[in-house]
Amino acid sequence: MKSIEQLVEKIKVNDQIINTKNSELINEKIKEVNNILNLSFKYLTFSNIANFEISNFNSKYGNLIFFQNLCNHAILLDTLIDVNKIFDNNSTDSINKYELWLLWNKEFCVTRLKDITSINTDKEPITRQVIDYGKCAFAVNDGKLIWNMNNITNSIEDNLKATLANKENIRHSIELELNASTIKNKSQF
Repeated sequence: MKSIEQLVEKIKVNDQIINTKNSELINEKIKEVNNILNLSFKYLTFSNIANFEISNFNSKYGNLIFFQNLCNHAILLDTLIDVNKIFDNNSTDSINKYELWLLWNKEFCVTRLKDITSINTDKEPITRQVIDYGKCAFAVNDGKLIWNMNNITNSIEDNLKATLANKENIRHSIELELNASTIKNKSQF
């Protein structure tokens, strides 16, 4: 009996340490993503969340017009195919596909894809249902972050690379035009 009690006590101690260290790890990942967002936010290129459904608009998202404007300035950060229905337990679908969006007010939005013929299709869904809004990128389920922080970081990096390429193209075009103008002005003298 004493041996069993010792084993159980050691398991309890390890569980406490695991929970504490896991919370620290989650907080470090959240802090890293927030630092990345703070550093890069004004250089990101935003697009819109196409085909999002507003029929079941939740007042916790704020004013409908303001929220629509937010959804016109968003970046897709991650997708999640969830068989456990973490977000929407009322859904009758056996598999749900969710998307995590960063909005221009530094909040996040989760959408559930609806009316798609296949979960593995690249076609644009007919509608996206807004499931959550706010700090939902950092939601935890069963002791783990729901969203992959590495995917979020990679999406931000890819967005910045695209922004840089666009800026370099604009700069190159202006420089070419300026050089052509300078050559033209010199030939007139």
